[in-house]
Amino acid sequence: MVIVRLNDWNEFLTELRGLTAERVVRLTNSIRYDGRGAAHLTMVAGYLDGTTIVEFIHYLGLQPQDQKTERALEIRALLEERRAVLEREGFVVKPGRYHVPPPATR
Repeated sequence: MVIVRLNDWNEFLTELRGLTAERVVRLTNSIRYDGRGAAHLTMVAGYLDGTTIVEFIHYLGLQPQDQKTERALEIRALLEERRAVLEREGFVVKPGRYHVPPPATR
């Protein structure tokens, strides 16, 4: 399985519009921790194109500690805005990510 990562939203939408079969897009914020334990946020949108996972990756920076801060509200609004765009385009938006299956054991 091949994973194609795009970091430009418009490029991702163009690729997505070219799909004819799969109409499901996964959209989520992913948290990764650095060596010091700081949480970093990344927005990930992805879809399956045959046996290929195509993902849009948008690094959002450090996760806000207080979910009521301006930055936290901006991040939430961005997720909802992108969800709305995908739904207007006729896609079913689900939470989560596509993952590469583990290699087959012999």
